[in-house]
Amino acid sequence: MVAIHTMTKAASRPSLIWTAWLVVRVCGSAFGADASHSAVPNTGRDDEPTLSTGIMGVPWAFPLDEAGCKASFEETKGRAENGDVEAQYDLGVCYLEGNGVAKDSIEAVKWFRRAAEQGYAKAQRSLGLCYITENGVTKDEDEAVKWFRKAAAQGFAEAQSNLGRCYHEGEGVTQDYAEAAKWLRKAAEQGHALAQCGLGECYAADEGVAKDEVEAAKWFRKAADQGNDLAQGRLGVCYSQGAGVPQDYVEAHKWLDLASSQGLMEARELMSRAELEMTAQQIADALRLAREFMLRKVPAPGPIRPRDL
Repeated sequence: MVAIHTMTKAASRPSLIWTAWLVVRVCGSAFGADASHSAVPNTGRDDEPTLSTGIMGVPWAFPLDEAGCKASFEETKGRAENGDVEAQYDLGVCYLEGNGVAKDSIEAVKWFRRAAEQGYAKAQRSLGLCYITENGVTKDEDEAVKWFRKAAAQGFAEAQSNLGRCYHEGEGVTQDYAEAAKWLRKAAEQGHALAQCGLGECYAADEGVAKDEVEAAKWFRKAADQGNDLAQGRLGVCYSQGAGVPQDYVEAHKWLDLASSQGLMEARELMSRAELEMTAQQIADALRLAREFMLRKVPAPGPIRPRDL
């Protein structure tokens, strides 16, 4: 089942992106969002673009860029067999990714489990991901939550974000928005961009926390400043609607431009519509601000969402 939530604005506000509803999809396939399930309220415009992929609708994926075989495969395997917990985790990544050895998800699970049972948080989180994505092991959401919880209890932000998602969607646990917000906040306060975006969506949709557009915009901004494409799109809509921030089409265009540059196509549509309400100078200013943002930041490796959730 797909739940659709919208952030609406008063009818007295001007219309344009003002009618571009913030649609948050909270459920989706474990491997990707199915756009056919997206929906928007009837605004009288059949072609109304939306931001249809929410934080909870993006794929579960492994942060393989965070780890790997730091040494040769054989050296890593030797240390792992001698009980080195970090090497056991790294060996699991090698098997999962095919670094120095043929890909073998069953072997990956075996080594993740060895490290996880010794309390290694990264391995616990990875083992949870294997269970929830049916990668090398039979799908078992309860087991996934068990391992996410163990890692989350150690303060591991990625696992806290995963646990928050499970509570939000009711995967392996009874759906509980308050618990979802609690765990997303723990990760968000450590700077986890996707959790920050998710917490912003909780505030925007009145899920687990009282609806608060100012708080929503605050958390979207924290994630957007880190280069998260979903949050940049959300923040752009906030500025276009005046939701939690003063209405500002230049800022809206800037953030939507940044999101679209990472492949969020719905943001590109919203940006094009914003331009209908902007002067040439305002558009030039927005483009300049977007360029300055990209130059100021260390180059981000594309959309952050698949790695972080």
